[in-house]
Amino acid sequence: MLNRPYDGPLCRAFRGDLARVLVWFEHYQNEVVSRAGLRLVCAKGCRYCCFHWPEDVYSFEGEIAARTIVEQSPERVNEIAAAFRDDEREMERLDEIMGRKLGESTEGAQLSEEDRVELLLASYYRLERPCALLNPDGTCSIYSVRPLSCRIYLNFSDPFFCVPDHVDESDVRTYLLDLEEEASELLDLLHERFVRYKGITGLRPLLARLLESR
Repeated sequence: MLNRPYDGPLCRAFRGDLARVLVWFEHYQNEVVSRAGLRLVCAKGCRYCCFHWPEDVYSFEGEIAARTIVEQSPERVNEIAAAFRDDEREMERLDEIMGRKLGESTEGAQLSEEDRVELLLASYYRLERPCALLNPDGTCSIYSVRPLSCRIYLNFSDPFFCVPDHVDESDVRTYLLDLEEEASELLDLLHERFVRYKGITGLRPLLARLLESR
């Protein structure tokens, strides 16, 4: 994909190649789970993963998702963009509160940036703010083109443990099964080729901007 002269992330050639990457990724996940002797309990209509704040979304994933929304649900574009803007404001409010609280304690002030981000994302999850792309039946309205960041959440225990109030319990078996590092680095290069909003990699704020620009 890196060496092909695409006419942007929305062209047929790029979307076809990306679709194949997603198929390979699904096969990879299935192989890892099978070899580990685990049983996936995730099922259609379970919406708990959609309370997350997906980060590290690639620019081309956002472009394709935004185009899909515009084509499938043109009457909802403004509504979805506004909902994602509300989510962004809530995240900013939460970040400010958390920063103030952490600054009041020695332990909090010593947190690494990575740990701080993980704590912020976990705190947002507990707010149970559903993604604006959820259908009433708990399914994703852009499921076939959802970003890789939305595909990595896996649960091998009871779905009950995906409930935000229980996700930190000791016997929870939920995992993030992502791409191998080398594959991620290749997609990072593609991301840079098509990026329009530098530094915006959260799904919700990225889609808000992409939808507002159409």
